[in-house]
Parts: sequence; C-alpha cells; structure tokens
Amino acid sequence: MLLAVAPLISTSQIRHPGIPNPVNNTNHETCLLQASALINAHNPDSNYKATRILWDLCLYDSCLYPFNKVLPLLYKIENSNHQHLCDSLQGIWYLIGRGTSGYGTLSDPTPQTTIAISHDSARFYSAGHLKRTTTFSIEKTSAETGFLTVNFFNIVFSDTKEKWGIRLEQRSYYHPVLRQVVPVTVTFNQQPGCSCGCPEELYGRR
Repeated sequence: MLLAVAPLISTSQIRHPGIPNPVNNTNHETCLLQASALINAHNPDSNYKATRILWDLCLYDSCLYPFNKVLPLLYKIENSNHQHLCDSLQGIWYLIGRGTSGYGTLSDPTPQTTIAISHDSARFYSAGHLKRTTTFSIEKTSAETGFLTVNFFNIVFSDTKEKWGIRLEQRSYYHPVLRQVVPVTVTFNQQPGCSCGCPEELYGRR
C-alpha cells in the first residue's frame, strides 16, 4: 500500500536545489493561514492545494510543523473529500472499460453495463437488465497514515462484503490507455491499497 509519511528531515536534505520549497522563514505563518482558508472552501481542488501546503510546511520545519500539528487539518480535508465523493457519486455510470492500472489495456466493455447509484444503494445493469441491487458505505482510509490518504476511499458492498478502492475524477482528461479524452469518471479498484497493475473498472457519467 502506498503511504505518505510525515517527513522528519529538513528541506535542504531532500529537495533538489532547482525546486525550492515555496515555504520559507518569511511566509510560513501565512502559508498555514492560507491552508486553513483553502480547507474552508470545501472543494476538492482547494483541498488538494491545502494538502500540498501542509506537506511543504512539514518539509520546511518538521519541529515547528510536526505531523501531529497538521493532522487536525488533514482530518478536515479528509471529511470534506469524503462528503464531496458521497454527493458526487449519485447518478448513472456507464462502463468505459476494465483492465489494470498503470499499464496494460482496458478491454471493450460489456454492452450497456451501468451502475445506478443513489445515496446508499447501487443497482447494477447489464444490457438493460437489472442484475444486482445492494446497499453500500464509503470508508475513509484514515488521515493518520499520511498525506496521500486524505484522497483514498473504499466502497464496501453490503451483500457480498466486497471492498473496492474508489476514485472520482471531476474533470475531463486524456486517458493514456484508452488514448482518448474521457469525461467525469469513477474508477473502482478491486484491490484496495494497490497502486499499480490493479484490476480496475472505469465508468463515465451518464
């Protein structure tokens, strides 16, 4: 499982001279205030920027900004991202492809494979026929384990007790395997914690 651990060394020890830390002795207090303001905006983009700032604060001075000092802010980011995911997940999603992350190919999907998601239930369809109905919950992976995990969540299905990793992309982007621009997508990783070569299904919004 890929985890980001709070740094315990100085900026000069790990950063390339050509990539200076944006946090320094003249702006570190302002940066902390900026991170708090970004978190209060309650949107994924602001949360991402806030996470980067908190990371840089720890790199700037891990004694002045130890991990346990920024952890309450990471919890806020995680809670905000969790709520956004739960709200944005609702709707009808159609299967774009399935395969492995990081490399390989996504196979052509089964025709008309869709998932209709409401607040806490999911209905799975194939060729227009209902195949499965189940409730689910969205699990946090705990900000205590590092900076990256504020963006990592799992979906747990009640009927089979299956646990999949889940990732939501809110913008259109170029998919390197499909070699095309895809719209808003949700990816289900069938091996939570796997970071490369994972069995995945990619769905688009309908």
